[in-house]
Amino acid sequence: MLEVVWKSLVVLASAAIALQPASTHAQGGTGELLVLSEPPGARVFLDGNDMDEVTPFGPAQLPTGSHTIELRQPGFASARRHVVITGGLTTQVQITLSPPSAAPPSPPPPARLGSLKLGSEPSGAQVFLNREQRGATPLEIVSLREGSYELRLELPGYQPHAGAVDIRAGETVQTLTRLEPLNVGGGGGGGGGRSPSTGGGMVILFGALIVAGGGLAAAIVAVQRRRGVVIIPTPSRGVPVAQGVLSFGDYQVVEKIASGGMANIYRAVHRTRRDQAVVKVPYEQFQNDKSFIERFRREADLGRKLHNENIVRIYEAGTTKDNLTYLAMEFIDGIDLRHAMAGGLSVDDAVDIVVQLGRALDYAHSKQVIHRDIKPENVMVTGSHPRRVVLMDFGIARAGFQGTIGTGSTYLGTPYYMAPEPANGRDPGPYSDLYSVGVVLFELLTGRRPFEGDNPIAVLQQHVSAPPPSPRAFNGKVPARLESIVVKLLAKRPEDRYQSAEQLIVELQDFARGGRA
Repeated sequence: MLEVVWKSLVVLASAAIALQPASTHAQGGTGELLVLSEPPGARVFLDGNDMDEVTPFGPAQLPTGSHTIELRQPGFASARRHVVITGGLTTQVQITLSPPSAAPPSPPPPARLGSLKLGSEPSGAQVFLNREQRGATPLEIVSLREGSYELRLELPGYQPHAGAVDIRAGETVQTLTRLEPLNVGGGGGGGGGRSPSTGGGMVILFGALIVAGGGLAAAIVAVQRRRGVVIIPTPSRGVPVAQGVLSFGDYQVVEKIASGGMANIYRAVHRTRRDQAVVKVPYEQFQNDKSFIERFRREADLGRKLHNENIVRIYEAGTTKDNLTYLAMEFIDGIDLRHAMAGGLSVDDAVDIVVQLGRALDYAHSKQVIHRDIKPENVMVTGSHPRRVVLMDFGIARAGFQGTIGTGSTYLGTPYYMAPEPANGRDPGPYSDLYSVGVVLFELLTGRRPFEGDNPIAVLQQHVSAPPPSPRAFNGKVPARLESIVVKLLAKRPEDRYQSAEQLIVELQDFARGGRA
């Protein structure tokens, strides 16, 4: 009898969840989502956003309410499901992918397929086959087409191994690779990001803006790779955290990237998924500063709400048993927009960058999140064709700059990119972020900001009262319509600007399609 009652309650609870309105999201609640697929390895799209991950996916923390999951995998029809996230619970979704119904692909003849078994000493190395990540050793890959494959193994603390493997029809190739430890003082020679890289060059990692006691510091670190050794410039300021800490939460430290303005920055990998992350750990003198730690955690709280291709992903935040607060975030193999501008950008480049920046803000504003500190240092650029633009530093950016104007009022942001209304004591809104985007677009087109000077207070006062100069006065190649877009973004009154990031995106895309008159 009790079993019957229990099953009835489960059925009623499931029905109640299913009857929730599809467009409704409960305010303030979060739950977790775990997505599995058969076969695994399908690319995950959540609410229309490419999560840049494959199944199994999650658990990922999401706002309560209805969400849309789409899975895509070559050779299979894309599958879409609607799921309702319930606060405090983990929702698991299992999706079986089917061949396309219109023209089911014919499986390759069995005689033309082979298999590959990979092992490594030590085990746990990430396997890249033709630059595609396939899992970790020991690993068996079946039904590989006959031919030659590029093979690469990567394991933190060991030299990457690169080579080739030939697959023959009807045969199983077995390999066992002994990985060599890195030289003492060396770093990971395999590069970062989402795919293996054997090249050298300069990688710029941008850590979040960190503020304490009214100061401002941007943790921008140049990491130069030469002959597989990472050369790290270590600033003398600040006190490092306690040495010997090798892990933070679910992330195992691979190497210390740098000592930033107020935090140590590490490259790390997830213990089970083995994906890379950047872990930031404030110095010991800030670990007991309650207001600083509160701002630091705010970044994680806001970041976990935001799932968008153009917004940095925050994985987790927590405190270790040694009472060290940390933040784990997406590892981005790219450069910040300030450095990208130094390399020279065209008008089309500027439009593409601002369109993607607008998409980030359109999504954030829909979640009632205002950035408050849009500037080139808070924007990362990775790749070229296509490029990806990523907005950083939600949360901590709320306290990016603090100072006083003549009346003694307090303002937040960076004066060179700040809208007039916060300086006048008005609450910032989405329109304030759009003003800052206008300053960034002005700088992308002209190589300078609309208002310059050594005194940030004087610059801020110009944002409040002085009309902005014409972009075409500094660059005659700027099209007239694009100049009008900049002027509208830099309007002194919020009601005279674009009323949403979506409006800005539409206008810029129309311009890019040829509507330049």
